[in-house]
Amino acid sequence: MGHQYIEVFKSHRTKIDCVLKHSNPNSANTTSDSFVRLQGLPFGCTKKEILQFFSGLEIVPNRITLLMDSKGKITGEAFGQFASQELAEKPLGKQERMGHRYNEVFKSSQEEVRHTQISL
Repeated sequence: MGHQYIEVFKSHRTKIDCVLKHSNPNSANTTSDSFVRLQGLPFGCTKKEILQFFSGLEIVPNRITLLMDSKGKITGEAFGQFASQELAEKPLGKQERMGHRYNEVFKSSQEEVRHTQISL
């Protein structure tokens, strides 16, 4: 992460849920069915590249989550939230290469995103 200083604190699940709920001002208008999980991403993948991968489909602003391990390295998986369930279903099963890696897109949910973020 460059030369930035980051502090990590222990937190309770209720506080994490509260932060996730309030981090998206449109959360009341979205459903948990509008999420997808990407697998097989290049380890140097960026959110911008994921937006390009889904070009033509509306993704909720700031709702792409790149998963990182405990050392801050990208794991090759990410989550994205689309503006609607219908849009989230369009890329399902999409199998393309990004760089030298073969990617796949699967249906996901807000609960899976939360669970994965807490597990890491």
